Amino acid sequence: MTMAISQDLEASLYFLSRHPLYKSQKPYILKYASENLPVSNYITEKVENVPIRDLRGIEDEFTFSKHGFAILDLESTLDYDGFQDESTILDVYFKEVADALLSYTQGASIHFFDFLVSTAAVTV
Repeated sequence: MTMAISQDLEASLYFLSRHPLYKSQKPYILKYASENLPVSNYITEKVENVPIRDLRGIEDEFTFSKHGFAILDLESTLDYDGFQDESTILDVYFKEVADALLSYTQGASIHFFDFLVSTAAVTV
């Protein structure tokens, strides 16, 4: 099997707008219908030609304290099928991720707000 050579690219991305509304309201998305509020007050804008850098091979150059993110190695005990079962994800994978993040940040607790498992077929 031939592996593709990694490379940087550019893409169009949507970002939260710097709209004057956000000087008086925080951006939000409700997960339920409300009679009093719109479901969301998000205003986005498309930004063209955003550089996306392939970080493979230079992962160790990035630290949370300097860059606001870090790339961590995580060897999960779950196999592919394990990611199809929500209770297994919550019981096993969330614990693995929390342990890795707590170890890296030396934090006291982790709270997961939400997650989504992509079910799109992957072809190699």
